[in-house]
Amino acid sequence: MTDQQNASRNATATSSSSAALRAAVSTPAPRKITLRDAIGFGIGDFYGGGQLTLIATYLSLFWTRFCGMDIATSQTVIGLSAFVSAVAALGFGVLDDNLYRYPIGRRFGRRRLLLLITAPLLLCGVFLWIPGHRWPSTPPHTSSGSCSRSFSRPPTIRCPAK
Repeated sequence: MTDQQNASRNATATSSSSAALRAAVSTPAPRKITLRDAIGFGIGDFYGGGQLTLIATYLSLFWTRFCGMDIATSQTVIGLSAFVSAVAALGFGVLDDNLYRYPIGRRFGRRRLLLLITAPLLLCGVFLWIPGHRWPSTPPHTSSGSCSRSFSRPPTIRCPAK
């Protein structure tokens, strides 16, 4: 790293109000992550991975038993959602880590701005689990549940033999 880049990093750090950011930027060498630190970072996702497994198992059973969905289709949906989640996590991680470089990030703070944006979305996610609630755009004859034929299996459609 050149002296000009170091000066630029230090100027960004001193204009920020975070003492931790100034301390992290002022050290020229990268910090060494010990095995203890790596295990501590990894333990943070134990519950998240277990929660995804429980939800995926429940959804797979629900979609196949009560909605009549094929098991391959239900597992494809669950797998694609995990893939989209992984890509979105990388994208939002980069956005969150670099938000302090922009005036809006310095005004509200790196984490605070994204928390202000995602808090209403989490509230909408909670409302999705309220049974019997109809959104204003839902016609009255349409079911508001996950599948329109809950607790009844659809008729089996057989393809003609070739």
